[in-house]
Amino acid sequence: MADSTLECPHCGQHLQVPEELLGQTVDCPSCKGQISLPKPVPTSVAVHSQRPPLQASPPAPRPPVSPKKTTSALVIVAIILFVWATLASGWTGLSEIGLVLLGGNPISLVSAVPMLALGIASGLAAVGMILRKRWASVLTMVLLHLWTVMCGIMILAMHAFMSARASMGKTTYNPGTDLLFPACIMICFAGFFLFLAIMFTRSEKIKRHFAILKP
Repeated sequence: MADSTLECPHCGQHLQVPEELLGQTVDCPSCKGQISLPKPVPTSVAVHSQRPPLQASPPAPRPPVSPKKTTSALVIVAIILFVWATLASGWTGLSEIGLVLLGGNPISLVSAVPMLALGIASGLAAVGMILRKRWASVLTMVLLHLWTVMCGIMILAMHAFMSARASMGKTTYNPGTDLLFPACIMICFAGFFLFLAIMFTRSEKIKRHFAILKP
């Protein structure tokens, strides 16, 4: 430790006092007078503030993917399906009604009237559903369109097949009775399929999925 330099209050002699004697009473070596040495001044120790260790910040979350592209593609697909199904069902219904008016068998009305009504009603409903982006309803109507068009085509195909066989004399064919039962079966299947489609689109899982696509 470094010595401290003090002056004797009695004789004025400059004394070198070791650090360890500070705070005690000693005799002056020159005049033998007692000197009360001051206490040592505590040295201030700089306390370095300990910084907490740096922690790796979590990665910034990725910005959510904009659903605009998905929504636009879905709108285009829905419009195409609606236009196709509406024209197909409406045109088929009008064609069958025209055949009846020209002297065809009234059995054609079994598929013509429902298909024409479906084409008109769902064509109008499509505009509102697409604008409101109710994709579950859009899906239901598209599925119903497809199934109804298939039913009408199958009835017409059966009518053409049975007429061809009757014209060749291979069988007797009465559309009023021979097509009534298959037409009723097709209509029942269409109703059952519509029920399944509605239950499918009302499920919570489907609703959550289509809710993601909303802009």
